Amino acid sequence: MLGVNGRGLAVEVIVDLHAPGVDRIFHYEVPAELEGRIRPGHRVLVPFGRREAIEGYVVGFAGQPAPGPLKPLIRLLDEEPVLGEAEIRVAAWMRDYYLCPLVQALQCFLPPGSRIRSARRAKPAVELRCAVADEGRAREALAALERRAPKQAALLRLLLGAGSPLPVAEALRRAGAGRTSLRALVEQGLVVQAAAEVVRDPFPRSGPRRAPFTLNRGQRDALEQIAAALGSGRPARFLLEGVTGSGKTEVYLQAIDACLRLGKGAILLVPEIALTPQTVAAFQGYFGSGVAVLHSRLSQGERYDQWWRLRRGEVKIAVGARSAVFAPVRDLGLIVVDEEHETSYKQEESPRYHAREVAWARVREAGGVLVLGSATPSLESRALAEEGGCVHLRLAE
Repeated sequence: MLGVNGRGLAVEVIVDLHAPGVDRIFHYEVPAELEGRIRPGHRVLVPFGRREAIEGYVVGFAGQPAPGPLKPLIRLLDEEPVLGEAEIRVAAWMRDYYLCPLVQALQCFLPPGSRIRSARRAKPAVELRCAVADEGRAREALAALERRAPKQAALLRLLLGAGSPLPVAEALRRAGAGRTSLRALVEQGLVVQAAAEVVRDPFPRSGPRRAPFTLNRGQRDALEQIAAALGSGRPARFLLEGVTGSGKTEVYLQAIDACLRLGKGAILLVPEIALTPQTVAAFQGYFGSGVAVLHSRLSQGERYDQWWRLRRGEVKIAVGARSAVFAPVRDLGLIVVDEEHETSYKQEESPRYHAREVAWARVREAGGVLVLGSATPSLESRALAEEGGCVHLRLAE
């Protein structure tokens, strides 16, 4: 496939440099071995100036010839794109609206601690697991081991009954065996060991899920309008004003539930001060383990794991503070900004942004719904409602 200059396929790349004159697209040739694999949103390693290699982000394919011969990409940094095309468009909007470098806006959407230049790199957590290599051979060997090596027999019996690989430490503890017993079973070819990725879950769920509460008339009317907008597939914005204790949270929960039934995902933003284990437990009590939590008090590794759970589609709901507005929720259908008047939704460091505005940009791209909730709405949101820019819903009871 020929691209620019009659050469191979070429891509548009934004490089990871925060410097004047570099906030623009650079073209690179795609090596033949990467054609068909590379897509917009991929992180790549590219040569740049006197630097042998620097991180970059593919934002598109070159449609017009570029002057001069092109340097080839060095390699992909991830097998799958870490940025979606809609997220790239939102980053471009941020660059124009907030006058920030495009690379800074793009990096808001990246997995925590993934940049090569990060002071602390995040990586998957792994644990060593063990399992029976061949069930038939293991059962034949069990009787002989019972007589001459009871510890090995206990470990092998446990693994035969487990049905799936067990963490090595857990298997040894439950069998009352030591590592020498495990090593002997491995040497005999009866047991195999392998490293497996594990999720660092900061809020493991406990307790049964609760049923939805019965809504009053005002809540029901608000939910029906939000659900109808979700089903339309067109961008919509609501201001949900309700006095303290009026049940806005239950409307959020049931609106997210309606979103999930449509096969879409949702983001719930709350002020940092409100993001407590009790708050998280309330949402997990409703949705079970299908919630990813993102906020600054988690370790970088925990945030990295939560990010990837969302990107892979393992969970469809993100709950977090300001920066969770960038969560990689698949098939995004709904963003809720609780206490939308709070000043903590404004990012004061570069790139400066307001999560409420970025949320609207994201749902515009997705054809989704934005719900702004507050007992004391901001002046901006009140004015927006008065001008017809959003639907004003009220919970008076």
